[in-house]
Amino acid sequence: MKKLSGLTIVLTPVFNDLESLKILVNKISSDRNRIHFLIIDDCSTEDRITYSTVPLESCSGEIINLEKNLGHQGAISYGLNYINSNYSEYLNVVVMDSDGEDKPESIIELNNEIQQKGLDLVVASRRSRKNSFQFKLFYFLYKLIFFYFTCSKLDFGNFIILNNKALIKLVKIKNLNIHLAASVLSSSINYGSIKLDRGARYKGESKMNFIGLFLHGMRSLVVLEDRVFRRGVFILTILFIPVIFFPYKAISFTIFSLHVALYLFLIFYRTKLTAE
Repeated sequence: MKKLSGLTIVLTPVFNDLESLKILVNKISSDRNRIHFLIIDDCSTEDRITYSTVPLESCSGEIINLEKNLGHQGAISYGLNYINSNYSEYLNVVVMDSDGEDKPESIIELNNEIQQKGLDLVVASRRSRKNSFQFKLFYFLYKLIFFYFTCSKLDFGNFIILNNKALIKLVKIKNLNIHLAASVLSSSINYGSIKLDRGARYKGESKMNFIGLFLHGMRSLVVLEDRVFRRGVFILTILFIPVIFFPYKAISFTIFSLHVALYLFLIFYRTKLTAE
C-alpha cells in the first residue's frame, strides 16, 4: 500500500468537465504539499483526464480512468474502495465535486471540525445555495419526500470528510455506490455536520432537474429500504382505514393507490439499480 503520511486525500469524480477540474486543482494551492488528489474520470466521452491535461506537477496526485461509466455515486464509491485498498497513513479523505459548488477553502474548515471534535466523519450542510428558485423548489421537495418516507432529515450531499476508521465502515455498506449520503445515514459512524456556503459553478449550469432529483431521491430510499418499508407498512395501514370507513371513499382510495404505486415503483427501481 502507498503511504501518504499526514496527507489529506481529495477524492473528486469527473465526467466531461476537464476545465472545471483544472480550476479546482489550481485553487487548492495554499496547502498543496499536504494534499493528495485522487481523480476518478468516470469514462468521459469528451476530454479524458490525463496527467498532461491536469496541473498536478507541484502536488501529489493520481488519476484513474474508468473503462465504464459508473455514474456520479458509483465513481465516488469506486474511489473510496480504491483508497481503502491502496493507501495508508493518510490524515483524512475529502469527497468533493470538481464543479466549484464544493468550495476548496472549506477543506480547512472540515479538517478542523473533524479533528477538534473527535469525530470520524463530518458532512457539509449547506448554509446557502446559489441556484435558481426552480432548483431550490425541486431540492426542497426532494428533502420533503425523503423525510416523509424515512422520518430522517437529509440536509447534506457528497461534500464530506472522513478518517480511516469511518472509511472502513463505509465501504462495507452494500449500496454505497447508489447513494453516499444515505449510506452515511444508515451507518453506525460517529459523524457530525458543519454549515458551509455553497460556491458558484466554475463552468456551465447544473444539469439536475426535477426528474433527476426525484430519481436521486429514490436512490436514497433504496439504500434505506428497511426503514422505508417498515414505515410504508404503517402508512398504508393508516391510509387503508379511511378507504373502508371514510364517506368520500374515492378520495381515500386515490391517496392510498398513489402510495401503493410509489412503493411498487421503488421496488422496481431497486431491482433495476441492483441489477446494474
